[in-house]
Amino acid sequence: MQKIISRSWHLLILLFLLHNFQVSFSQDLKQNNKLLLVEVLPQIEQQFSVTFTYVDETLDNVYVRAFDVKKTYLSKLLQNISSQTQLVFNELTKGNYAISENPELTVCATIIDAENDDRIFGATIVVVNKSQGALSIEDGSFKLSEIKRTDSLEVRYLGYKSVGVYAKDLLDLTNCPLIKLERKYETLNEVVLTEFLTVGIQKQKDGVISMSPDDFGILPGLAEPDVLQTIQALPGVKSIDETISDINIRGGTNDQNLVLWDDIRMFQLGHFFGLISAFNPYVTNNIAVIKNGTNAQYGDGVSSVIKMETDNDVKEEFSGGGGINFIGADAYANLPIREGLSAQVSARRSATDFLRSPTYDQYFTRAFQDSKITDLTTNEDVEDIEGEETFFFYDLSAKILYDLDDKHSFRASFINIANKLTYVERAEVTGNPFDEEKESSLDQKSLAFGGNWTAKWTDRLTTTLSGYYTNYDLDALNFTLFSDQRLLQLNEVLETGTKLVATYDLQGERVYLSGGYHFSEIGVTNITDINIPSFNETRKDVLRNHAVFGEYNFSSETGDLAARLGLRANYFSNFEKLVIEPRLNVVYKFSPEITGELRAEMKSQTATQEIDLQDNFLGVEKRRWELSNDGSRPITQSKQASTEFSYNKNNWLVSLSAFYKDVTGITTSNQGFQNQNQFARFEGGYSLSGVEFLLNKKAANFSAWLGYSYNVNNYEFTDLDPGEFRNNLDVRHAVTVAATYTWQKIRFALGTNWRTGRPYTLPLPGNEINESGLINTINYDVPNGANLDDYWRTDFSANYKFNVNDRLRATVGAALLNIFDRRNTLNIYYRLDTPQSDNVQEVEQKSLGITPNVSFRLNF
Repeated sequence: MQKIISRSWHLLILLFLLHNFQVSFSQDLKQNNKLLLVEVLPQIEQQFSVTFTYVDETLDNVYVRAFDVKKTYLSKLLQNISSQTQLVFNELTKGNYAISENPELTVCATIIDAENDDRIFGATIVVVNKSQGALSIEDGSFKLSEIKRTDSLEVRYLGYKSVGVYAKDLLDLTNCPLIKLERKYETLNEVVLTEFLTVGIQKQKDGVISMSPDDFGILPGLAEPDVLQTIQALPGVKSIDETISDINIRGGTNDQNLVLWDDIRMFQLGHFFGLISAFNPYVTNNIAVIKNGTNAQYGDGVSSVIKMETDNDVKEEFSGGGGINFIGADAYANLPIREGLSAQVSARRSATDFLRSPTYDQYFTRAFQDSKITDLTTNEDVEDIEGEETFFFYDLSAKILYDLDDKHSFRASFINIANKLTYVERAEVTGNPFDEEKESSLDQKSLAFGGNWTAKWTDRLTTTLSGYYTNYDLDALNFTLFSDQRLLQLNEVLETGTKLVATYDLQGERVYLSGGYHFSEIGVTNITDINIPSFNETRKDVLRNHAVFGEYNFSSETGDLAARLGLRANYFSNFEKLVIEPRLNVVYKFSPEITGELRAEMKSQTATQEIDLQDNFLGVEKRRWELSNDGSRPITQSKQASTEFSYNKNNWLVSLSAFYKDVTGITTSNQGFQNQNQFARFEGGYSLSGVEFLLNKKAANFSAWLGYSYNVNNYEFTDLDPGEFRNNLDVRHAVTVAATYTWQKIRFALGTNWRTGRPYTLPLPGNEINESGLINTINYDVPNGANLDDYWRTDFSANYKFNVNDRLRATVGAALLNIFDRRNTLNIYYRLDTPQSDNVQEVEQKSLGITPNVSFRLNF
């Protein structure tokens, strides 16, 4: 569960850089006119000549309202105490009572404004470290059942300080206590708890969308949380081909997203070659999506930043969990070692190499369509060709958390991700007693680790020193039937870096400076090796970047205005080139309900993905990372500005934003063209403008939302003819409609996604083939002049949570993707049977069909 820093004077400020928050628990609620029950019981024993037997801990800090024991009956008196405390009084023998705890309690309270006592409607109440919660109703009250006396609750609401209370203080159902929330000043890096869509998704004041998988309610189509599938529920975020390895944010390609895991840059995002997130959601504490107005400490990622963080709190108790689904199994654990020191470990592995399921069958068809694995061609000498694949994936992660004292902390993280595919082709050859058999393979893996040391030197000065190492490898070995030819392809990325960030408060929390230095070195290696005919190409590029950055953060005394002005300067020593990147983020509250936001930024990046041939890397993972050389592969740069207005009242959220983005330094080879521009090598850019709209209504057990986005996205390549045409990712209209509902312990989600089809290029009608020379080619019409059919998919999911015992909690989940089994066309391109053929083939890439999944988890 995401934990929030209370800006009270009596707690230390923790880890601004890592966005880790700790809730401040209030002292026991004031017990006005109340007495300790242990002091009242002797009076009752004396008055009624009875005795009470109990365990001391049972009555520890249990209060009851003051009363006169001489003016009531014993039965009525015990009933009164029981209603206030939910304790159980059992008469063992006449006059001898045993007092015990009710294992499952109901708590209640009323949330009010501390200044004017106004009731607060729509406040969020969550049980700490559990997936239970509620919203306060119109009169500010709430009730939660199946709570334990030792549980802690967190109460939060937009514009107020979060408050922690203990369940034992909320047991009086006859007179529900008041919980007072204090208003707070907000700076841009603080969380504004505007929860929308579903529980666990929030918007921070600087526009960052923050998600906590541990808090997730439920989303359509997910049997359990998926770190990168979840962000596609946000307006302006989608995957044009239904994968998490190709996330498009405001019209950008996936390689234009800077993806960080514990501040380590990641170049591999998915399992099953893009269908499943490679990051275990049960150790991922927070996911932040930044579409504009990025903090100056982050470079790269001209479209967005996707920042994932594992739990950053030292654990004092052992906890963990594990689960299985139709694809695989996972487990994680939090391991306390000693005071101030703990470890976190997780592991996940697929069962796809020894267990076939309906989910696997659908994923296999989607992931490997139009590849060597499913594209067996016919040969006149071949009677039968069979293919057999073996595929599995795994990921491992670990983290050490060490608090040296209350001013110094150290964190170290490690992750290993792998996808392994082996494919065997067998053929029976006419007249040949021996079968032909060849084995090809594809390995995709990542290894990364990093650490940071945070020090609070004074009340005003805090520093964080971090370093990281990340390595990505994509290796393909491709053998051809009926020949001895072997093709070896390798793409490797290795990046190391170190960063120092300092924060200095000028005027308390309202005005402060932050800045630092970031050094990174990235190397990219590409190898292509063929044995027959003998050919080898090995290319290695290395680039070093020295970056300094600084920011001025301001918040007005009234809290109505907050601003962040930043600047980042990148010096690429290999090119002797300086790139300046200003950043701006301003938020103004016109009223408690209406907020206006203005953001702008300039960014650059040097690593991009390119596609040379569609059958590279067995045709499964066609993209390889390349590094800028400031020539034929320029530095990609972007300029972006956006404005947003939102209205938030009575659990209604209405948001409207408009944006413009201009990106230069892209090349035809990193756009994945499958038309007349496929083999061109020219520099260009694209410009994008659009609007995003969100309407969300929440109630205590219900949330429904409507999202809409409109984009106009066009290329500009001056060396091509025509020089301007629609972007491959130009999806003009996209609509999402969804709802979640909770009934007792069961949660349901149903949603539909519709969008206009992406553009593609048709062969020139009546003149499809160019027969000049020995090799025929396809004559194409205007680039991206046609549109695919509209995309439409409806998903459903449900889960049921229950307690096995006091420590063990279980969750059963089920999901159905594409419940109407609509086979959407994701892409169309054209090819020739052979280089001399005059037959043009149309190749359609289809979406997932109806795809079920079931999961079962145990957590403790």
